[in-house]
Amino acid sequence: MANFFTITSTTALLLALTALSSCSDDNADITVTLPKNINNFISLYYPGTAVSATSLDNGIYTVDLRDSASLSFDFSGEWISVNGRGSTLPEIFLYDKMPEKLYQYLTSTSNLSSVYVAARNSKTYSLTLTDSEISYDIASGNVSYITD
Repeated sequence: MANFFTITSTTALLLALTALSSCSDDNADITVTLPKNINNFISLYYPGTAVSATSLDNGIYTVDLRDSASLSFDFSGEWISVNGRGSTLPEIFLYDKMPEKLYQYLTSTSNLSSVYVAARNSKTYSLTLTDSEISYDIASGNVSYITD
């Protein structure tokens, strides 16, 4: 009878250890499925920030960073939108990814540290600032405020 309990206990312990060893940190392999340029984007603009969720829907990658931004990329891995989810966007991202005229506008209006969301398409860049939204027309290079 003692052997039965020993074998049962040992088996239960081995099963528990196997289950635990197959579990891993919830961040371990999340970024493996993302294209390299998306991983590079995250490393450059959000260094040390863990990926908490990823999805691919209709050719759009969505990446949620733990306690940080939500990012969207097209099928080629180019950014579509960066939402700070209540935090401002990294100034190095704005410097690197905004057209020069838009970046200069942000600097000249003291709004560089006030950008919470950036989105772009083939025609415009749209930025959500602390208390306003602006649009940059790629063709004309004009910056305008978005009004409802």
